[in-house]
Amino acid sequence: MSRSDSERIGGILKAAEIAGRVAAEGRQAFLDDWKNIPTAERALHIIGEAASKLSDETIARYPDVPWRQIRRFRTLITHEYHKVDREALWETLEKSVPTLVGTILDGPKESPPAK
Repeated sequence: MSRSDSERIGGILKAAEIAGRVAAEGRQAFLDDWKNIPTAERALHIIGEAASKLSDETIARYPDVPWRQIRRFRTLITHEYHKVDREALWETLEKSVPTLVGTILDGPKESPPAK
């Protein structure tokens, strides 16, 4: 059964909550506790996977979200995990995920007019 875009957005927010819990422990705890990095990577993987399945209409309704970057980061985590930089991962948790959540919670923009 295929998931709806609203379910996928919900999945993004749920995974972002997990990422936020990891970030809330602080940078040093993130780096020191071996469980935090794979937990963060999995949350970001879920966000990227859900983003890759969104319809073009939904993507267009959130023009401020860097969907392409989110999908690319998922590809990096999944297929080139050995190249993932811990500092870049931390920056994503600390800055990008909260921005993503805020943008989604602000709500979608009106659909662009049909061409």
